[in-house]
Amino acid sequence: MFEAWRIVYFGKVYYIIKVIKLIEGLIFLNRFQQWWGTPLKLVNRVVNRKISWLELFSDLAYVVMLHTLITSFLRAEHHYSVWYFILFFLLTFYIWTDFTLFFDLHGSHSARTTIITLIQMISVLAISTRFPLIFAGQLRSFIYIYIFVQVVMIYLWTLVLRIDPEHWESARLYLICAWLALFMLIGCLFFGHQAQITLLVLVTIIKYSVMLFNSPFMNNEMKRRKIEIEESEAIEERYGEFAMIVLGEATAIATEYLTGKSDLTHIVVFILVVLNVIGIWWIYYAFMDSIVLRPSHYIWVEILHSFHELLITVLALMALFLYEVLEDPSELTLILYILSLLASIVVIFCIKIYARREGKVSLMLAFIMGITVFIIGRYLSEISILTIINVFLALIIFIEERRQVLESQ
Repeated sequence: MFEAWRIVYFGKVYYIIKVIKLIEGLIFLNRFQQWWGTPLKLVNRVVNRKISWLELFSDLAYVVMLHTLITSFLRAEHHYSVWYFILFFLLTFYIWTDFTLFFDLHGSHSARTTIITLIQMISVLAISTRFPLIFAGQLRSFIYIYIFVQVVMIYLWTLVLRIDPEHWESARLYLICAWLALFMLIGCLFFGHQAQITLLVLVTIIKYSVMLFNSPFMNNEMKRRKIEIEESEAIEERYGEFAMIVLGEATAIATEYLTGKSDLTHIVVFILVVLNVIGIWWIYYAFMDSIVLRPSHYIWVEILHSFHELLITVLALMALFLYEVLEDPSELTLILYILSLLASIVVIFCIKIYARREGKVSLMLAFIMGITVFIIGRYLSEISILTIINVFLALIIFIEERRQVLESQ
């Protein structure tokens, strides 16, 4: 009798223990899920969010990327067209653009977001190590890494749809294009160099145009779900941070030029170039601050993003041509540097006119600067041209500062 009771008792205890372990497992799984995290739904998007330390840290990879890309392009044994530089800059810059958009729409402070962002950072650093091989005609290792990044992007946006199925309306075109780009990247592995470049150009066009074509679907979804359409301050800050990365590279190039030299010519050129960079910085950060855009259609937000992407590309070209002007000055490199500097000012004020309906006078002044330099530039020295550019930059800054003071009064 006692033995039978003991068997029944311990049998019940056994099942109780099993239930307890199951409950503990579920609790552990639940805690793991809370720690691992999930992307936010579009309706739960954080409004007026602050840029995280993680985003700032991951941007360091793009500092390395830009410097390595410029030096690899200029030190290549064979001369490559500047379009090669633009192509590989845009491909790498899009990784930043895509992760920035994900952060803004669905980012959460979770372990998953942290790990994925650090994977992105390491991937960009790995891509940077491939630039010397790219300009030696070897694209395969770059393509392998980019395929991996593309798979991570597809995973993230597919995960968003699993968490937020209603987001399918505005995400399907993006995902279709992402898979198409992936197949093109895989196809690059089976073709020669010229075909690889052609496919990479097509991938770039797809990536930078998909959001514009997708904007009507995004617009419909946001209106259906009663989400306010506006430009995110966080995204504006992120674009500003990337502009700072490029301007920082330009400053480093000027500093490297003067390193170890003490003659007057080098010192004067260094000062004038640094003043060029400061002038662009002043115009960008003083007059692009607090952009507020609440349009009636989401396409206007995407057009604003395209303006920013164009500006950052032009600034990257300015840094590239600055390096050439200082390392191997010629009339052509100086013209290209002036053109890129002028184009950056024009794009800045185009953004300002687009978003804030102001800056037309300074835009006209930038065009006058360009015309003046090109008319009399052929008769002047490098130092004289850089001085004239700084005078025009100072004049633009004075006009805009005075206008802002009058507005505040």
